[in-house]
Amino acid sequence: MEEKSITIIMYKSYDRKYALARKILETDTELDNIQETLLNYALMNWKEIYEAYHNIEPTERLYGRYFLLWAPILSICKVTYPERYENMIKYAEEATLGVERKSFEIENRVLGYLLTHRDEIKSKGNAIYLKDLTEALNVKWWQNIFDALRNLGLIKKAKDTSHGKKYYLHIERVVELARERSIEEEETDIETIKNLSQVEEGFCELCGERKWLDHEWRHGEKTFLICSSCVKDLKD
Repeated sequence: MEEKSITIIMYKSYDRKYALARKILETDTELDNIQETLLNYALMNWKEIYEAYHNIEPTERLYGRYFLLWAPILSICKVTYPERYENMIKYAEEATLGVERKSFEIENRVLGYLLTHRDEIKSKGNAIYLKDLTEALNVKWWQNIFDALRNLGLIKKAKDTSHGKKYYLHIERVVELARERSIEEEETDIETIKNLSQVEEGFCELCGERKWLDHEWRHGEKTFLICSSCVKDLKD
């Protein structure tokens, strides 16, 4: 179940304004009425919502796990406010974009580190401490590193130790995954291909398609932002 779930990280904040906001949420009786009304509406119109749920389809920018997360909300919107459905789709796409981009960046950084240190990790039984990996990548939240390892399918076994969580990895997959994403720097006589730590969505300057632009290709005196697919073509 954990592997199929989407983790929502609740960060602790010491800002007074958030404490006041929580106090309002806990004491505002109107919110209870809104919740009850929504539940009643969903029960009264469950057939229409159920049908909409099974008919909505992913878009080019909303798909996979995040489409599944938004699907219930979108199906309720389609029944309740069909005239605003397209606006809700756009909002879901924009909300997902930032999360997906950040997730992709961290996964690439994790792969890059594991690729560079794979011999050392192999010598330790294909194991690495979550704390050490988080600190090595200078990432603030360990949960982000765990999510990356899980999303990449690299976790073979987990063990609780005095030093924190220890993960035994499918280290043989690292090279394959890194190759798929071209997580390496390659230089030839006339060009350089570099993996970018900051990923953005846009039109690839080589194939012209809208994709994640995670590489920089320097050809002669010009530099282009390109996608992983084009990197593979250049290397082939």
